[in-house]
Amino acid sequence: MGILATGETASAADFRADPDWAEAAPPEQAECKEPRNRVRIRMQGLASPVPIEDIEANPDVARLPKVARETITWLRSDEYTALMSLVQREAG
Repeated sequence: MGILATGETASAADFRADPDWAEAAPPEQAECKEPRNRVRIRMQGLASPVPIEDIEANPDVARLPKVARETITWLRSDEYTALMSLVQREAG
């Protein structure tokens, strides 16, 4: 599923290039260098990974692995609640 994290915004929207443009795939670097409205965020990873099968089996979050790939996707409150329940269950 990628990285699941909680976080907060660290800035307002700034019109600038992506500061991590060099980490993008070569065909995407030019697009990442283009100035756009961007928000800097701070993220903190979750300590308990949840198996993808558990996520896909939960109807509240089953769409996320296919729809929210390779993006920063804001979760709805019901998705957040379902994922945190899975994380807490995994943490024991």
